[in-house]
Amino acid sequence: MASEIVQSTVQENNIYLGQWTDWSYGPIAGMTLTLTHRNGGFLIAFVTLFVTITGARFWSTVSFVCHTTLSRRDAQDAIYHQRQAILRNATSSGTSVWRLLRLAWAWRRHDKASLLQRISLPHFLSFITLTSFAVAGIFSSRVATSAGGEVLIASSSCGIFQPQQDVAGATQFGPLNAYTTNRNQVFYADPVGDFERFEHEWMPIPELLVRDGDVNIIFLSANDIRFLNRVEDPWYSATNLLHEYDQYNSSISPHKDFQAFHRDDPARSLGCIERYQFCNPSLPLNIRCTPLGGILQAAQLASQLYQSAAQRDSFSWSSYAITNMAAGIREVVGTLGTSALQSRNSLTLGVQSILPDYQWELEAESWFKLTLADLQRSIVEQATGSTDPFIRQFFIRPNTTDQRRVCANQKIRSGSFTSVNVLGLSIILILGGFIIVMSFVLPSVIELLQRYRHRKAYSILEWLANDALQLQWLAHEATGSGNWHPSSSAYPTTTLGDLLAVLDVTDPKHVKLRNESRGTYGGR
Repeated sequence: MASEIVQSTVQENNIYLGQWTDWSYGPIAGMTLTLTHRNGGFLIAFVTLFVTITGARFWSTVSFVCHTTLSRRDAQDAIYHQRQAILRNATSSGTSVWRLLRLAWAWRRHDKASLLQRISLPHFLSFITLTSFAVAGIFSSRVATSAGGEVLIASSSCGIFQPQQDVAGATQFGPLNAYTTNRNQVFYADPVGDFERFEHEWMPIPELLVRDGDVNIIFLSANDIRFLNRVEDPWYSATNLLHEYDQYNSSISPHKDFQAFHRDDPARSLGCIERYQFCNPSLPLNIRCTPLGGILQAAQLASQLYQSAAQRDSFSWSSYAITNMAAGIREVVGTLGTSALQSRNSLTLGVQSILPDYQWELEAESWFKLTLADLQRSIVEQATGSTDPFIRQFFIRPNTTDQRRVCANQKIRSGSFTSVNVLGLSIILILGGFIIVMSFVLPSVIELLQRYRHRKAYSILEWLANDALQLQWLAHEATGSGNWHPSSSAYPTTTLGDLLAVLDVTDPKHVKLRNESRGTYGGR
């Protein structure tokens, strides 16, 4: 609920788009880029695609190293050559895992110990690469958060609300003697003295006075509400049994012995003590927080947590929104009235459904959640200004550098924008770019080094020869098809117009290459 209330008060033009620093994570890890939801979606899609490409190129490097490491110059069997061909031509780690599994299945009647020994390393490497980049692809999108990500507020209407008139009044109450008026309002005061309904503050009697908190008393009168169960809740207490059957309750139950319960007292009171505490997280743990106290008391003590005048000025500006713009229990109940009661959700036609014996706790919990939500709203509204033009005229703009700095450093969570961690994005792009470049450069660099040493290792030649186009060249050349031009290029060529061998499918289980011009064969 709190997030929805906060977001509803922020307009899209109050959010900063661009690069900013989230100082909660430091100057480097906190570098953040905020984009519109549309542009953020494009960025997330690009990052996911980039990680996928990086994974494919990383496998290319792994397969090259594995292929050259396992290369042998002496004669080898078919399993060896098929494994080497898979390593050379599998374009991804997933393809390699699948083809090596199929290779193992095809040779399952072979000596299993020897088979596993020869394919276990490439299969393990391809599987680790596949799973690693699958996980990386999932978590790479976390560098950009669009669901409740943090954004920076940037509004020219930042200020604090200060009405021109103080409509608050104070009433002093005496002993807790109750009497009612014909409007069902209950007042606790000396019945001989004068009383007035208070709007802001009141001075409790000594028995109710709490020095380290703000005291509130909330009155509840059930009036003529009927309760379907016997309510033992100390605030809603209704244990008076009624035996009635009239036109009113006949619509509820057709039985003449219909039972309902009535309130025990004209009104009951619920006392509430609000305590607040301010903390400075940069101080040692044992001295970073004020003692629990009333809102004004805690705010006054909190200024001692800051050493410099600039820090105290910044805190004073921020705390004003809490002490004067946020609603406490009294404001929540006073503003919402009976709508603040959770029990109204099960109230129909003056009949109250079953209430638990701890209903007052549910009410207090609901009020507390509302105060927390309104606390967040007040901080945000201080940074953005009110959306109501009439109320905005009562806002006082910041007039010091420190106050303006507070206005420029307020962040909230919003699902309407995408915030990107610049450090995480940079690591992905730099590391991924290095892997991609290395995958293209490494084979060429090793080949050049060997040329420099005037020798070419068999492992490099086998890597080049096991390429799909090179194997095709060897197969057709073995049948005498085509006038091939000797070259170390990965793309061998023939004389233009040369016709190559065709497939002889006379025996579908033993397809061969047949040179029709010479009648020679090369099969599998």
